[in-house]
Amino acid sequence: MIDSVSQVTNNIAHDIRTPLSRIRIAVEDSIDNYSALYQDDQWKEKLLDEIDNVIHTFNTMLELSRLEKGVQHKPNSCVDISTFCQDVFELAQPLAEDKEQQFTFIDNTSSERLSKPILADANLLFRAIYNIVENAIKYTGIKGVITLQVNYIEAGVEILVTDNGPGIAKGEHEAVFKRLYRLDASRQQGGFGLGLSIVKAITELHGGKVYLTSLSPGLAICLSLPRT
Repeated sequence: MIDSVSQVTNNIAHDIRTPLSRIRIAVEDSIDNYSALYQDDQWKEKLLDEIDNVIHTFNTMLELSRLEKGVQHKPNSCVDISTFCQDVFELAQPLAEDKEQQFTFIDNTSSERLSKPILADANLLFRAIYNIVENAIKYTGIKGVITLQVNYIEAGVEILVTDNGPGIAKGEHEAVFKRLYRLDASRQQGGFGLGLSIVKAITELHGGKVYLTSLSPGLAICLSLPRT
Protein backbone atom coordinates (compact mmCIF):
# COMPACT_ATOMS: atom_id res chain seq x y z
CA MET A 1 0.00 0.00 0.00
CA ILE A 2 2.79 2.42 0.96
CA ASP A 3 4.68 1.58 -2.23
CA SER A 4 1.52 2.18 -4.28
CA VAL A 5 0.91 5.59 -2.70
CA SER A 6 4.57 6.47 -3.18
CA GLN A 7 4.42 5.55 -6.87
CA VAL A 8 1.32 7.68 -7.47
CA THR A 9 2.95 10.58 -5.61
CA ASN A 10 6.09 10.25 -7.72
CA ASN A 11 4.04 10.21 -10.91
CA ILE A 12 2.07 13.29 -9.89
CA ALA A 13 5.31 15.09 -9.05
CA HIS A 14 6.82 14.12 -12.41
CA ASP A 15 3.80 15.16 -14.45
CA ILE A 16 3.26 18.45 -12.66
CA ARG A 17 6.95 19.34 -12.48
CA THR A 18 7.46 19.36 -16.24
CA PRO A 19 4.92 22.06 -17.17
CA LEU A 20 5.76 24.07 -14.05
CA SER A 21 9.44 24.01 -15.00
CA ARG A 22 8.58 25.25 -18.47
CA ILE A 23 6.47 28.03 -17.00
CA ARG A 24 9.34 29.07 -14.71
CA ILE A 25 11.80 29.15 -17.62
CA ALA A 26 9.36 31.19 -19.68
CA VAL A 27 8.84 33.70 -16.87
CA GLU A 28 12.60 34.00 -16.34
CA ASP A 29 13.04 34.66 -20.06
CA SER A 30 10.32 37.28 -19.92
CA ILE A 31 12.19 39.10 -17.16
CA ASP A 32 15.44 39.06 -19.14
CA ASN A 33 13.84 39.91 -22.47
CA TYR A 34 10.66 41.68 -21.45
CA SER A 35 10.25 44.07 -24.36
CA ALA A 36 10.73 41.39 -27.02
CA LEU A 37 8.68 38.64 -25.40
CA TYR A 38 5.87 40.98 -24.44
CA GLN A 39 5.10 41.38 -28.13
CA ASP A 40 5.36 37.64 -28.89
CA ASP A 41 1.83 36.22 -29.03
CA GLN A 42 3.16 32.71 -29.69
CA TRP A 43 5.15 32.81 -26.46
CA LYS A 44 2.06 33.91 -24.54
CA GLU A 45 0.04 31.05 -26.01
CA LYS A 46 2.68 28.48 -25.04
CA LEU A 47 2.75 29.80 -21.49
CA LEU A 48 -1.03 29.64 -21.23
CA ASP A 49 -1.00 26.10 -22.63
CA GLU A 50 1.40 24.96 -19.91
CA ILE A 51 -0.75 26.55 -17.21
CA ASP A 52 -3.83 24.90 -18.72
CA ASN A 53 -2.05 21.53 -18.60
CA VAL A 54 -1.52 21.83 -14.86
CA ILE A 55 -5.10 22.97 -14.24
CA HIS A 56 -6.42 20.16 -16.44
CA THR A 57 -4.49 17.60 -14.38
CA PHE A 58 -6.01 18.72 -11.10
CA ASN A 59 -9.51 19.04 -12.58
CA THR A 60 -9.30 15.55 -14.04
CA MET A 61 -8.17 14.08 -10.72
CA LEU A 62 -11.09 15.76 -8.96
CA GLU A 63 -13.52 14.53 -11.60
CA LEU A 64 -12.16 11.01 -11.32
CA SER A 65 -12.76 11.07 -7.57
CA ARG A 66 -16.36 12.17 -8.10
CA LEU A 67 -16.93 9.51 -10.76
CA GLU A 68 -15.56 6.76 -8.55
CA LYS A 69 -17.94 7.87 -5.79
CA GLY A 70 -20.87 8.17 -8.20
CA VAL A 71 -21.28 11.84 -7.32
CA GLN A 72 -23.38 14.11 -9.59
CA HIS A 73 -23.68 11.60 -12.42
CA LYS A 74 -26.52 9.19 -13.13
CA PRO A 75 -27.22 7.48 -16.47
CA ASN A 76 -30.53 9.06 -17.50
CA SER A 77 -30.75 9.05 -21.31
CA CYS A 78 -31.67 6.34 -23.79
CA VAL A 79 -28.81 6.30 -26.28
CA ASP A 80 -28.79 4.96 -29.83
CA ILE A 81 -25.31 3.49 -29.58
CA SER A 82 -24.89 3.19 -33.35
CA THR A 83 -25.46 6.90 -33.97
CA PHE A 84 -23.41 7.67 -30.89
CA CYS A 85 -20.35 5.79 -32.18
CA GLN A 86 -20.84 7.27 -35.65
CA ASP A 87 -20.58 10.73 -34.07
CA VAL A 88 -17.36 9.73 -32.28
CA PHE A 89 -15.98 8.39 -35.55
CA GLU A 90 -16.74 11.58 -37.48
CA LEU A 91 -15.24 13.79 -34.77
CA ALA A 92 -12.02 11.76 -34.60
CA GLN A 93 -11.65 11.17 -38.34
CA PRO A 94 -9.66 14.38 -39.02
CA LEU A 95 -7.08 13.31 -36.42
CA ALA A 96 -6.57 10.03 -38.26
CA GLU A 97 -6.43 11.78 -41.62
CA ASP A 98 -3.63 14.01 -40.34
CA LYS A 99 -1.56 10.84 -39.80
CA GLU A 100 -2.73 9.22 -43.05
CA GLN A 101 -4.27 6.39 -41.03
CA GLN A 102 -6.89 3.95 -42.25
CA PHE A 103 -9.71 4.59 -39.78
CA THR A 104 -12.88 2.53 -40.20
CA PHE A 105 -16.25 2.40 -38.45
CA ILE A 106 -18.07 -0.95 -38.45
CA ASP A 107 -21.70 -0.99 -37.29
CA ASN A 108 -23.11 -4.45 -36.58
CA THR A 109 -26.22 -3.19 -34.77
CA SER A 110 -28.53 -1.76 -37.43
CA SER A 111 -31.05 -4.62 -37.47
CA GLU A 112 -31.49 -4.55 -33.68
CA ARG A 113 -30.91 -0.90 -32.88
CA LEU A 114 -34.42 0.04 -31.81
CA SER A 115 -34.96 -3.01 -29.58
CA LYS A 116 -31.92 -2.54 -27.34
CA PRO A 117 -31.40 1.02 -26.11
CA ILE A 118 -28.59 1.87 -23.73
CA LEU A 119 -29.32 3.95 -20.63
CA ALA A 120 -26.42 6.36 -20.26
CA ASP A 121 -25.09 9.72 -19.24
CA ALA A 122 -24.58 10.77 -22.85
CA ASN A 123 -21.80 13.29 -22.23
CA LEU A 124 -19.74 10.95 -20.08
CA LEU A 125 -20.17 7.95 -22.36
CA PHE A 126 -19.18 10.01 -25.39
CA ARG A 127 -16.07 11.12 -23.56
CA ALA A 128 -15.10 7.54 -22.68
CA ILE A 129 -15.46 6.23 -26.23
CA TYR A 130 -13.74 9.24 -27.76
CA ASN A 131 -10.87 8.91 -25.29
CA ILE A 132 -10.24 5.32 -26.40
CA VAL A 133 -10.36 6.25 -30.08
CA GLU A 134 -8.15 9.29 -29.59
CA ASN A 135 -5.55 7.17 -27.78
CA ALA A 136 -5.56 4.63 -30.60
CA ILE A 137 -4.93 7.39 -33.14
CA LYS A 138 -2.26 8.99 -30.98
CA TYR A 139 -0.22 5.85 -30.38
CA THR A 140 -0.62 4.27 -33.81
CA GLY A 141 1.96 5.33 -36.34
CA ILE A 142 1.67 7.09 -39.68
CA LYS A 143 -0.51 5.10 -42.11
CA GLY A 144 -1.58 2.78 -39.30
CA VAL A 145 -4.90 0.93 -39.16
CA ILE A 146 -7.62 1.67 -36.58
CA THR A 147 -11.15 0.29 -36.31
CA LEU A 148 -14.12 1.41 -34.22
CA GLN A 149 -16.70 -1.36 -34.08
CA VAL A 150 -20.02 -1.65 -32.27
CA ASN A 151 -21.81 -4.98 -31.70
CA TYR A 152 -24.86 -6.12 -29.82
CA ILE A 153 -24.19 -9.06 -27.53
CA GLU A 154 -26.54 -11.06 -25.33
CA ALA A 155 -25.91 -8.91 -22.28
CA GLY A 156 -25.98 -5.55 -24.03
CA VAL A 157 -23.59 -3.70 -26.31
CA GLU A 158 -19.89 -4.02 -27.04
CA ILE A 159 -17.73 -1.17 -28.35
CA LEU A 160 -14.39 -2.35 -29.70
CA VAL A 161 -11.44 -0.20 -30.75
CA THR A 162 -8.48 -1.93 -32.38
CA ASP A 163 -5.19 -0.64 -33.75
CA ASN A 164 -1.92 -1.97 -35.11
CA GLY A 165 0.25 0.28 -32.98
CA PRO A 166 2.91 -0.72 -30.42
CA GLY A 167 0.40 -2.28 -28.04
CA ILE A 168 0.69 -2.70 -24.27
CA ALA A 169 2.36 -5.63 -22.54
CA LYS A 170 -0.17 -8.12 -21.18
CA GLY A 171 1.25 -7.75 -17.69
CA GLU A 172 0.24 -4.08 -17.70
CA HIS A 173 -3.34 -4.51 -18.93
CA GLU A 174 -4.83 -4.05 -15.46
CA ALA A 175 -2.32 -1.51 -14.24
CA VAL A 176 -3.00 1.01 -17.03
CA PHE A 177 -6.41 1.72 -15.50
CA LYS A 178 -4.82 2.95 -12.27
CA ARG A 179 -4.48 6.65 -11.70
CA LEU A 180 -1.28 8.13 -13.07
CA TYR A 181 0.19 4.76 -14.01
CA ARG A 182 3.18 5.29 -16.28
CA LEU A 183 4.08 2.90 -19.07
CA ASP A 184 7.66 2.07 -19.90
CA ALA A 185 6.66 0.99 -23.40
CA SER A 186 6.49 3.10 -26.52
CA ARG A 187 2.83 4.00 -25.93
CA GLN A 188 4.01 6.47 -23.30
CA GLN A 189 4.28 9.78 -25.10
CA GLY A 190 3.50 12.15 -22.29
CA GLY A 191 0.18 13.09 -20.78
CA PHE A 192 -0.97 12.66 -17.23
CA GLY A 193 -1.92 8.98 -17.05
CA LEU A 194 -5.57 9.68 -16.19
CA GLY A 195 -7.32 8.92 -19.49
CA LEU A 196 -7.97 5.22 -19.01
CA SER A 197 -8.79 5.75 -15.33
CA ILE A 198 -11.58 8.07 -16.44
CA VAL A 199 -12.74 5.54 -19.05
CA LYS A 200 -12.90 2.80 -16.41
CA ALA A 201 -14.78 5.00 -13.93
CA ILE A 202 -17.33 6.06 -16.57
CA THR A 203 -17.81 2.49 -17.74
CA GLU A 204 -18.36 1.19 -14.22
CA LEU A 205 -20.79 4.04 -13.51
CA HIS A 206 -22.87 2.55 -16.34
CA GLY A 207 -22.61 -0.97 -14.92
CA GLY A 208 -20.17 -2.02 -17.62
CA LYS A 209 -16.62 -3.30 -17.99
CA VAL A 210 -13.57 -2.29 -20.00
CA TYR A 211 -10.65 -4.54 -20.80
CA LEU A 212 -7.63 -4.83 -23.08
CA THR A 213 -6.53 -7.59 -25.44
CA SER A 214 -3.12 -7.77 -27.10
CA LEU A 215 -3.01 -8.14 -30.87
CA SER A 216 -0.09 -9.01 -33.13
CA PRO A 217 0.67 -6.19 -33.58
CA GLY A 218 -1.47 -3.70 -31.74
CA LEU A 219 -4.13 -3.48 -29.07
CA ALA A 220 -7.87 -3.96 -28.71
CA ILE A 221 -9.86 -2.10 -26.07
CA CYS A 222 -13.36 -3.40 -25.44
CA LEU A 223 -16.03 -1.48 -23.57
CA SER A 224 -19.14 -3.52 -22.76
CA LEU A 225 -22.35 -2.00 -21.41
CA PRO A 226 -25.59 -3.63 -20.25
CA ARG A 227 -28.80 -2.80 -22.10
CA THR A 228 -31.72 -1.25 -20.25
